[in-house]
Amino acid sequence: RRHNSIALMMSAMSDEQMQRDVAKRLRQLDVGRVATAPFASASRGKTAAAAAEESKQQAEKQNKLSVITLNVLHNLLWPWEVVIRSRTRYAYILDWMVEQDADVVCLQEVTKTFWEMLMKHPTLSTRLYHISHGAQGVKSKHGCLMLSKQPFASLWEFKLPQMSRQVVVGCVKVPGTSVVIAVASAHLKAHKNSYDMRRRQLAAVHGLMRFKQQELGFDHAIVTGDLNMQGAFEEEYVHADFADVWTTLRPNEPGYTWDSTINSFGIAMWGPLALHARNIQWRLDRMLLYPSSSSSSHDDNNKNNSEVRPLDIEIVANESIGLALWPSDHFGLRATFAVHDKASAAAAAAASTAHRIVTILTNSTSSPTTRKSKRERRDREKRVRRDREEKSKREEK
Repeated sequence: RRHNSIALMMSAMSDEQMQRDVAKRLRQLDVGRVATAPFASASRGKTAAAAAEESKQQAEKQNKLSVITLNVLHNLLWPWEVVIRSRTRYAYILDWMVEQDADVVCLQEVTKTFWEMLMKHPTLSTRLYHISHGAQGVKSKHGCLMLSKQPFASLWEFKLPQMSRQVVVGCVKVPGTSVVIAVASAHLKAHKNSYDMRRRQLAAVHGLMRFKQQELGFDHAIVTGDLNMQGAFEEEYVHADFADVWTTLRPNEPGYTWDSTINSFGIAMWGPLALHARNIQWRLDRMLLYPSSSSSSHDDNNKNNSEVRPLDIEIVANESIGLALWPSDHFGLRATFAVHDKASAAAAAAASTAHRIVTILTNSTSSPTTRKSKRERRDREKRVRRDREEKSKREEK
C-alpha cells in the first residue's frame, strides 16, 4: 500500500510542480574554490620513451570517458573501528585511485578524515585531479565527493528529498570533443523499508536531468553511486530515460556490489550475531546513462550531434587487502564510455583534408625533385635562347 501511494503521489506531480521542486533543491558551487593548483607536469623527469608512451596512451583516451564509483565506508567509533581500520583502508583506496587512473572518480560516505588524507596525498590533489570540495571540504557527517582530471565546467549540489544529503554534480568536457557530460555522485537512503523514499529521490534526480539540462550546460549525464536499491521491484523506479549500464552490457550477470558471502565487512556492519547477514547479495551501486537510446529525450539530445555509448563495465575494489580487511563494505564499479561528437568529427575531417591538400601543394612546389625539374627547364630555355641568338648572328654575317 505504501508503494502504491507513493507511486500515485509522484505520478500526480505535474511538470511545473517538478520544475519548482528541482529548482529549490539545486545550488551551484563556486568552481573557483575547487583545488586547482597548477598540476605538475606528468612528463617531468621521464625518459623520452616513457614520455612517448604516455602521449600514446593519452591519444588513445581521446573521445572516451572512464568513471569509477565507490562507497568508501565512513569511519566509525570504537569498537567497529577496530574491525574496519579506516585510516589503513583510506590509504589503500587513495593509492588504488592513482593506479586506476580514471577520468572521473565518484565517492560516497566521505568524512573529514578521508578528505584530510586525500588533500595530503602527494599525487591525487596536486597532479592528477580537480576535487569538487577541495577548498571547503565535506561539511556533512559523511557525503559525496568527485574528482575529475578535466577542470569542472560547472559544479552543483542537489538536495535529496527527505534528507540533508546532497548529490554532487560535476560537468566536464570530454577530451577530443565539444561534448559536456554531467556526472552525478549520489547516495540514496539506505535500509530495506525505505524504498518509497528512494523512489522519490530517484524521481527528483530524473527531474534534475530533465528540466535543468540547459542551465547545467550538459549534453549527456551519468548518474552513479550508492543507490541502495535492495528489492527487485525497485528496478521499476529507474525511469526509462536512464539506461542501467550493467544490465545493458552484462544482462546475465548479477553484478552484486554488496556481497557478504565474499566480503566479511558485510557481516561486520550487521554484527556477529546477525545470521541473516551472512548471505546478503545486493546490487546497491549503479551507473545510469542519461538519456538512454529509448528515452523520450533521446531525439532532443541528438540535436546536439553527439552520442555517448557504454563500452565496458566491471566490479572493482573487490579483493581483500589484509587479514579480514577490505577497502569497503561495498565493491566499486568502473565503466568506460565512448563519446561520438559529430560536429567535432566533421570539423576534424575537414581540417585533415585541408592539411592533406596543403601538404600536397607544398610538396609539389618545394620538393627536391620539383626544384630540379625547374632548374632543368630554365637551363633548356637558356640554351634555346642562346642557340637562337647564335643562329641570328650567323645569318646576319
